Amino acid sequence: MSVRAGYGRRSYPGERLPFGLAAVVGLLVFSALAAPAARAQVPNTEPSPPIILRAGPKVDFLDVAFSPDGRWLAAGCTDTAVRIWPVGHRTSARSLTGHRDDVWSVAFSPDGRLLATGGGTLDPTIKIWDVQDWHNVTTLAGHRNTVRALAFSPGGRYLASASSDHSVRLWDALTRQSLRIVSEEKFAVNGVSFSTDGRWLAEAGDEGSIILLEVVTWRRVPPSRIITSSLHKVAISPDSRWVAAGSGDGTVEVCEIATGCQPRFLRGHKRAVGAVAFSSDGRWLASGGGDKRIRLWDVSKWTPVRTLTGHTGTIHGLAFSPDGKWLASAGEDQTIRVWDLQFLPKPNTKKAIR
Repeated sequence: MSVRAGYGRRSYPGERLPFGLAAVVGLLVFSALAAPAARAQVPNTEPSPPIILRAGPKVDFLDVAFSPDGRWLAAGCTDTAVRIWPVGHRTSARSLTGHRDDVWSVAFSPDGRLLATGGGTLDPTIKIWDVQDWHNVTTLAGHRNTVRALAFSPGGRYLASASSDHSVRLWDALTRQSLRIVSEEKFAVNGVSFSTDGRWLAEAGDEGSIILLEVVTWRRVPPSRIITSSLHKVAISPDSRWVAAGSGDGTVEVCEIATGCQPRFLRGHKRAVGAVAFSSDGRWLASGGGDKRIRLWDVSKWTPVRTLTGHTGTIHGLAFSPDGKWLASAGEDQTIRVWDLQFLPKPNTKKAIR
């Protein structure tokens, strides 16, 4: 199994301890000073114990994704296989084999018909699977190092792949052909994401900045700031307004696309943040990483809502279910944990009294 792919399963590149004490004090002050009305929005109920999924005593998980119809949960594993669970079941339904190294990335097409998976250093290929019967449709070759992240375009025609070989490639998901290298960097690229309006492709990597590309022209929007720590997984909000990436210094970098991506930083994690994900309604951002904790953030105010604990190893992947009821987390502790999100506050649909 690969241990040479940019960052091993034991640490993230550029990882350093963030402002730990200051973050804790800041959260305590926030909790003490929050307005009663704001506190009332968060129920006092505690999260239910998560559903725990396993693939074996020595099998860690590196990425996770829900199918668009909410029926399937797919995970990339360190034993070269892809595991598929029916959502709501604890027993793995299928094990997809064919990769020859760790499976670092998984992504479903928007119509749910295809699953793409990316391999590690010893097998930096992308495999496309037919979800109807789970057979391997084709294998895409071209990367020279670990395929860190995969993202389908909103229409499902194109597939973008980010790699430790310093490149982002674009593939035609229908013809299964390589179209172009849309980005060549001097650093490993660890995350890639399309905006839902189809206008933007975001990438993040060891350089430490979020890079935006215009999809039509592939023109690069100059990053507004370079930070000292590397960035990992990247995600764009469903309304195509925000882009977020986890950082090696324990922060989550968030920027607004319309303003040229001027960053803000969410602090609270004690180690590198390797995974981020927006909920399908755009209300919540989840982040997780080396401190083995998941933090949930209210996107409207960028304030912390809840911390989920239970993992005993680094969290590598996060995914919300399409209906927003579940959050899946993939860990370096031989578990996927599926969290029931009913404890989160519901949208306020009451009209204001005038």
